[in-house]
Formats: sequence, C-alpha cells, structure tokens
Amino acid sequence: MIYTALDVGLVAMLALVTVYAAVLHRELRRFRGANAEYIAVLAQTSRAVESVEGAVRGIQDDAGSVLVALGEQIDRANMLLGALKDEHRARAAAPAPEARTDTRSAPRPEPKPEVKAAARVAAALPKAAPLPEPAPARKVTAWTPERAAPAAAREPEPAPAAPVRAAKAHQWPTVRLASGATPA
Repeated sequence: MIYTALDVGLVAMLALVTVYAAVLHRELRRFRGANAEYIAVLAQTSRAVESVEGAVRGIQDDAGSVLVALGEQIDRANMLLGALKDEHRARAAAPAPEARTDTRSAPRPEPKPEVKAAARVAAALPKAAPLPEPAPARKVTAWTPERAAPAAAREPEPAPAAPVRAAKAHQWPTVRLASGATPA
C-alpha cells in the first residue's frame, strides 16, 4: 500500500515535470525565433556604427587638410601684411616729392612683388558681409552666499512615484523586438 501511494506520487510529479518541460520547450522555440531577428538587428547596428566611424574619420581628415590650408593662407597673408607695412613705412620715411603741376606724367615707383601678390589675393577674396550688431551687454554679478541662501532654503519637489510591478516567479522576461512587437 505504501509503495502504491509512492508510485502514484512519483507518477504525478513526473507528469508535472513533463508539463513544465513542455512549457519550457515552447518558450525556448519562441526565443530561438526572436534570436534570429536579434542577431540581424545587432549586425545592422554594427554596420551602422562602422559607417559612422568611417564618416567621422573622413570628416577629421577633411578638417585637418582644411586647417593646414587655412594655416598656410594665414601665414602668407601675415607675410604680405608685413610687406605692406614695410612699404608704407618706407613711403612715409621718404622725403616728399616736389609739387608738380602735371601729375599724369609723374613717374610712379614700381611696387614690390609681395605688394603685387597681396593686391591679387585681396582682389580674389569675396567681399565680407557686414558684421552684425553686438548684443547688449548683460550685467554679470558674482556669486555670494547671501544670493544662494534663498535657493537653498527651498524644499526640493518630490519625484513622482514610479509604479511598482513585481515579476512573477514563473514568468520569463519579455523581449521587445526592433519592430516593437513581442515574439510569439
């Protein structure tokens, strides 16, 4: 009699374990189907990250070459500006020529090659847009403890309470796919 009761109990437990294994097997098949989509999404994400990295590298390379060219242009402009200043100083230091009545026939000194190059560069540059009006200046005050005291005296607003959802012990976590649906 005792053996019969134990046999019935063991058969009942075996039936429960079989049902539970069938449920787990169904969940496993569901997750395998979702896993293929998950792998595809990860591959797409990886390709997107690689393309973004390539774009960033291209932008950095382009920006570097633009900065080098800009630096060279600035150096050349500084050199030409120095030549123009030297020419201006030389003209200012030279004695004034005698006044002539016929200015069309007066000989003009030949400008230096640097000055000619500066004139060509200046003629090739686009005309700059007028500068915008500056914004009115704001009064900047220093931080003092007296000014900070009213802010510290305020009570912080309590954060809204988040809903509490306890996970059930027998429930698997749900998986959200890229499409927003849960796998079947």
